[in-house]
Order: sequence, then C-alpha cells, then structure tokens
Amino acid sequence: MVTATENEITPGVDGDTGNESPDMPLKHRLRMLSRRLRPRHRVILVAIVILMMLLVTWLVVTLISTDDVAVVEPATLPSASPERHAFQAALVHLVQSGDDTIRLYDFSPASDQLETLASVERLKIIRIDAGTLTPQAGEVLASMPHLEQLHFRGVSMDDATLDAISKSQTIWLLNISGEMLSPDAIGRLADMPKLRQLRLAMKNGGNRHTQSIAKITKLRALHLIGLGVNNQSLKQLADLPNLESLYIDDSNVNDEGWQWLFENKPHLHVHIDQKHHDRDPQNH
Repeated sequence: MVTATENEITPGVDGDTGNESPDMPLKHRLRMLSRRLRPRHRVILVAIVILMMLLVTWLVVTLISTDDVAVVEPATLPSASPERHAFQAALVHLVQSGDDTIRLYDFSPASDQLETLASVERLKIIRIDAGTLTPQAGEVLASMPHLEQLHFRGVSMDDATLDAISKSQTIWLLNISGEMLSPDAIGRLADMPKLRQLRLAMKNGGNRHTQSIAKITKLRALHLIGLGVNNQSLKQLADLPNLESLYIDDSNVNDEGWQWLFENKPHLHVHIDQKHHDRDPQNH
C-alpha cells in the first residue's frame, strides 16, 4: 500500500503544480496563477487592473454628468458689450506697445475693469473721453501707486468722486472738463501732494471756484476754460507762489486786467484764448 509522503502535493491544495482540479475554486486558481508570475509581471498585472477600474469610474462619471448638463443654445449665450470690447482692445494695445498710457472711450468701468487697470504697474497716464466715474472708481484711481496723469473729457462725476481722486499721492497732472463740480470739491485738490498742473474746463464756474483754485499753492501750470475769470480773480490766481504758466480761455478779463498781469507778473508764461495777447511783453 502506497502512502503519500511529505513531499507530495495533494491535488486541490495550494501549491506550485500544474495539476489543478477542475473543481478547484476560482480564488485558488488565481492565487496559484499569481504565485507562478514573476514579481515584475505581478506589478504589470496590478497596474492593468487599476487602470481598468479608473476607466470604468471615468465612464460612469461622464454618463452621469452628461445627463445633468443643460444644453445652451449659442443664441442664448451672453455677448460682451461694445464698451467691454473697446476696453479689452485698449488693454491689448497697452501690453503690445509697451506704452505707459491708455485711452478709453465712453468708459463707465465695472469693478473687474477697475481691478484690471490697477494691476498694470507701468500704467502712468489714463485718458478717458466720455463716460461716468463713481466714487469707487475714484478710490481705485487714487490707489494706483504709479499713476501720474488723469485726463477726463466729457466724463460725468460728482464731488464724491473728485474727493476720492484727491487722495492720490502720485498724480501730478489733472485734466477735467465738461463737469460742474462744487468749489469745495475743487479746493480739496490742494490736499494732493504731487499736483503741479491743473486743467479745468467748466461752463458755469465763478469766483468761488477760482478762490478754491487759488488755495492749490503747489501749482506750477494752470489752464482754466469757461470759469468766468474776471480782473479780481485773475489777480488771485496770479499770486499763486509757484505758478509759472497761466492759460485762460473764455474769461471776463478786460485789457486793464491783462495789463496789470503783464506789469506785475512778467515771469508768467501767458496764453489767452489759445494765443498770446498783443500786450504780452514776452510774446512767447
């Protein structure tokens, strides 16, 4: 009678043999197959299994997401306004040209546009033709650390906006036209430490406005249009201690007033209605 030795392997039990029983459970077959594989082959097999699981997961997620997404017709998609297109075009030109100046037309900025402007570090000069500026816009402009010049033509703003702009620590040239601002708001421009040049065009200005301007003692160049400057207010303006250039258009100053100016302030560079007065001794 032959008995099994310790070295013999009973069919159907874990072991390295090819005599698998047809009735052997699947998990045992897989385990035996795994033992036959070399370590490198085992790694490849595991990687294939993981990739297949990931693929199945991705397919399921894709099918679920597709069911939840609403189909939007192209005609219903929002389109950018012409003003936004113009703003983007101006930014592109600024970047491509390497310039430090941007010119904007009919500009009533949204908060994201203000943030974009503030992020352009080399931007020193902003020119805006038409549009509306809010106090929020004024605050952003005043906070720009490299901004040196602001030019507004036909831009709607109120006293609060100009108050915000007057907080700027860097602007040295301010050009405002087309707005009716109070004398008090104009006077607060004296708080701007770098302001040296002011161009102000107002249809309904008066003596109170010129009195406020006369308080901006750091001014070196002044251009006033339509503020109704007369002989008395001319003397107040001419007494600005650092003034070197004075341009006045559409004033009420008569020949006597101009004669006083030329005799008492001969150092001033004077233009009257965009040209030299025939009594200007410098004729420059």
